Amino acid sequence: MEVNSRYIKAYTPAIGWGVFILVMSLLPSRSLPSTLIEVDDFLIHGGVYFIFTSLFFLAEYMLHRFEKMRWGFLLITPFVFGFFVEVAQVTLTAYRSFSMMDVLANSLGIVLSFFLFRIFALRKVKTQ
Repeated sequence: MEVNSRYIKAYTPAIGWGVFILVMSLLPSRSLPSTLIEVDDFLIHGGVYFIFTSLFFLAEYMLHRFEKMRWGFLLITPFVFGFFVEVAQVTLTAYRSFSMMDVLANSLGIVLSFFLFRIFALRKVKTQ
């Protein structure tokens, strides 16, 4: 039971952020705060997925440090989630659409987080 509670505690922020992304992505644009709409959409998507991916990395770091990091899982999961959110927008709503630019922005945020954590991991391992 201890292992399960550790995983739940570690992954709760990432899962919560994922729920936030899904809800915000499925809301009509007019429901979003006007300050969000004024900011460049590309930057918002990149930043949101940077945070999402970073929360996954932090969860894995809390659980395994860098000994057993599942780098592939950590990289693929946010990509798949982001793609499915875009598909959900076009299939579950009449007011949202699929956007390859959003997928690209999401991907850049994910990759940036991945590379920063890889650099951090390499430095951390060298100092140990």
